[in-house]
Amino acid sequence: MYQSSSHVSEAQMSGYETAIEHRGSSPFVGIRSGGERWTDGVLGYQQSRRLKLAAGSLYTHDSHPAVGENFTGSYVARHYDDRYLTFTDRARQRDLRVYDGFRFGARGFRSLDAAPGLNRVQANGGFQMYRINGTS
Repeated sequence: MYQSSSHVSEAQMSGYETAIEHRGSSPFVGIRSGGERWTDGVLGYQQSRRLKLAAGSLYTHDSHPAVGENFTGSYVARHYDDRYLTFTDRARQRDLRVYDGFRFGARGFRSLDAAPGLNRVQANGGFQMYRINGTS
């Protein structure tokens, strides 16, 4: 049974629950992590790993890390086709305030809403999800 805390809010948890329920067959990619923690929390470890919902992160991608100047909506749309970009509002604030936008800056987060091939499909005040349709 889940109980919200200062570490994990109800909005974050319900955001991931809704995302998992309605995602179709496309996996999730996160900004710093792939979201395994969240999918494990919603589905349980065994089912989460069996379904392979997490597909890495923008930070750890081997060939196209989307960090620094590459953290833009158009770069993400070009290199991460057929996935969902998911992150909590807490993770965004941490990158902007604690890390001072070192890898993921304010301009990059703003560009997510304006990039062709990238559409915000869910937001609830604690969680954001974008469908990455890609660009040609």
